[in-house]
Amino acid sequence: MSLKQRLLVFVTGLLVIVIAVLTSIAYWQMRTKIISDVNKKVEVTVSANSKILAGWIAQRRDAIEAVAARLASADDPIPFLIAVNEAGHFFQTYIGYEDKRMVYHLAEKKQFPGYDPTSRLWYKQASEEKGTIVTSPYIFTTTNALGITVAHPVNSPIKGVVGGDITLEKIIELVNSIELHGQGYAFLSTRDGKIVAHSKPDSALKPVAEIMPGFNESILKTAGVKILPHEFSIEGVPKFITALPVSGSDWVLCIVIDKATVLSPLRFLLWGLMLAGLVIALLGVPIANLVLSQLLHGLFKLQDALIDVASGRGELMHELAANTHDEIGQTAAAFNRFIEDLRNMFVEVRERASALNGDIYSLNGVARTIADKSKHQSEKLDIMNRAIKEVTTSIDNIANSTLEVEWTVKQTQGTQGEIERVAASIHEIAATMRKQLIVTHNMAQAAEEITFINQVTDQSIRAATETVLELGKTSGYLYSIVGRFPL
Repeated sequence: MSLKQRLLVFVTGLLVIVIAVLTSIAYWQMRTKIISDVNKKVEVTVSANSKILAGWIAQRRDAIEAVAARLASADDPIPFLIAVNEAGHFFQTYIGYEDKRMVYHLAEKKQFPGYDPTSRLWYKQASEEKGTIVTSPYIFTTTNALGITVAHPVNSPIKGVVGGDITLEKIIELVNSIELHGQGYAFLSTRDGKIVAHSKPDSALKPVAEIMPGFNESILKTAGVKILPHEFSIEGVPKFITALPVSGSDWVLCIVIDKATVLSPLRFLLWGLMLAGLVIALLGVPIANLVLSQLLHGLFKLQDALIDVASGRGELMHELAANTHDEIGQTAAAFNRFIEDLRNMFVEVRERASALNGDIYSLNGVARTIADKSKHQSEKLDIMNRAIKEVTTSIDNIANSTLEVEWTVKQTQGTQGEIERVAASIHEIAATMRKQLIVTHNMAQAAEEITFINQVTDQSIRAATETVLELGKTSGYLYSIVGRFPL
């Protein structure tokens, strides 16, 4: 893979990473923004409706507390019960006394036989708490409607508890009328997880987990002033749930929003970002290819020039355009300086090779002359050696003959004095011939050593001649290589 291809792959990978990172950042920022906006809307909705419910309960509590204060000094409780019934839109109002009597706002309504108000939950709870209480929702036996009782103790002149029953139809309508973006809806429950109001029919007083499988009832018990969204999978569908308690009661108002619906704009955003990223990548890769081609044009020219020079057939007259100040321009300028130095070096090598070639030829001639003279001298030494050997042989023969004459003279019987003189002369001649023989032998040995030295010298001269010839061939080859490059 070429440098351009590797750079293109790197740029493409970097472009993909940048697009992916930017897409992820945009996605999460938009997701956070959407969830934040939805949470704000939910917070406003749940707070507003919680205040409405709290105000609704507060009105009934205030009404019961007001009538309780009046009944403490009234002889006839019925007018006050009628007034509070109309003011608070109660289903019925009444007062239960400690002596187990019951008085209703309707004069014609009588106490059921055996009915003991002091045993009822609303009576016991108000008496124990000594303040206004709101009972948990329950089904009225007379109307079979879901409702609550608001009660307050009366301490004088006769102890008792005044209370008012009110149905929750208006509350249920109010809760079911709450609608939010993302298929949102609201439901009302008690802290112990009993449904008060829900869009599903026949859900009153049923456990929340039964009506909404997957719901965690613990958020009802921990719901506080701080509004926090929770994520649950209700009936297998992811939901955002926000809970807020209703002041003055044990109710908790919950808002449920479908997660997929809320985040649906993100899908379109994500597809849009992916499509935009794809378009950018498809446009960016050709643009990157074009830009890299332009940026690396000088590098490609440098590559071609180096390949041409390295092949041995290129000219050393290459000169690259160094019209940029980047690394490629600096490299082109360095290449031009390198070619200039290489060209000068080759010119000097050519000149020196030419001079060396002439000197080698001259040395070759001198070596040949010395070889010829050495050969001629060796031939003369051979002739002299042979002459010395012949002289030596003759002297040996003379010496032997002299010795024989000496011996013959000694054997001959003649004049003693003459014989002795002749013998002495012959003896001197023989001694002189022996000395001459020794000298001749030495000369012969010297001639043989000179011959050996001449042979060694001749071999050395021949070897030197062959070396000079090889050096000449090398010089010629170098000259031929340098001569390839037009300088």
